[in-house]
Amino acid sequence: LVISQAMADAFEARYGHLFVPIANGIDAKDWPLLSTPDSSDRARSESRAGLLLRYAGGLAPDMNASAIQKVAQTIARLSQAGYDIRFEINTQPHWLAKSGALFNGLSATTVTAQKRSRTDYVDWLSGADALLIAYNSDPASLRYVRYSMANKLPECLASGAALLVYGPRGVATVDVVAERGIGRVVAETDSANSDTALEETLIELMVPDVRQALSQRAIKVVREDYDARVISGYLETLLRKTAGKPAKEDGGALDLP
Repeated sequence: LVISQAMADAFEARYGHLFVPIANGIDAKDWPLLSTPDSSDRARSESRAGLLLRYAGGLAPDMNASAIQKVAQTIARLSQAGYDIRFEINTQPHWLAKSGALFNGLSATTVTAQKRSRTDYVDWLSGADALLIAYNSDPASLRYVRYSMANKLPECLASGAALLVYGPRGVATVDVVAERGIGRVVAETDSANSDTALEETLIELMVPDVRQALSQRAIKVVREDYDARVISGYLETLLRKTAGKPAKEDGGALDLP
């Protein structure tokens, strides 16, 4: 078992065996926009102009810290230019101690290490206009993250907020979001046009209709592909098949290899 199709393909080529990707899912009952069959039709109905961007997770120097700093620097420039934009980061205390200084003096960005209950965490993500997933583009970071699938991706998709991904193509999470159209991707992290591309995307995400279209697409995909019940059923069926046991009739709906 591996965490992404990119890892499965790479390991099959490397080791000559079949690998099956199974990653995180969500429990639909935890997420308000997944609680009723037609909830995607009302996703982000309260949307406003401007942008509240949020990020929850680590600030690891060998994974994403400099990329998140770049986003914060861009937001500071937009805020100083008069745009209604804010960036809220919530991380763990050890990451705040290690990387918090990267955000000193950057207007419109706040960094906290607040521990929330599961319900409060869901509410915090769902209260954003957009959520961020970011990756560094240096060679050491790419060796670490290129086959990984962000554990928080299903939560971001289920939140009802639009998803912004800032990171280079060739990273499994970035590629999945770009190829499936479930968020806005800024992949030009090292090019001469990277600042402009990020600024333009943040400004685009200030438009409520843009965010709602992304949210509706994300809700559809998370229902189809990231429901923990479907994933667990698929895993059980796979394990039964491996052990030579008959599959249950209500096993996972995902295609078995």
